[in-house]
Amino acid sequence: MSETNRTGREARTEPEVPPADKRPALDELTESEREVFETVEMGEPGVREFARETERHPSTVQTLLRRARLKIELAEARDDGGETSHPHAGVGSQ
Repeated sequence: MSETNRTGREARTEPEVPPADKRPALDELTESEREVFETVEMGEPGVREFARETERHPSTVQTLLRRARLKIELAEARDDGGETSHPHAGVGSQ
């Protein structure tokens, strides 16, 4: 079915372009983390819908999204020269 013939739940929107301040942090993500972050965080489908579309388990998508958010938070804090408030920041990074 072509993109123009899709309606309702079948229609898939392209994710928005990430804000300029997030682009450098996106470089630190794995391909899977970036795909999930850009699609779910910046676009339309929710975790469950994206999991169905990509044939992944919803918990896998949630884990990838959580890791992506943490990496972006840490990268932004590092770039700002500040500290992050995340309780696991820096754990195991020696």
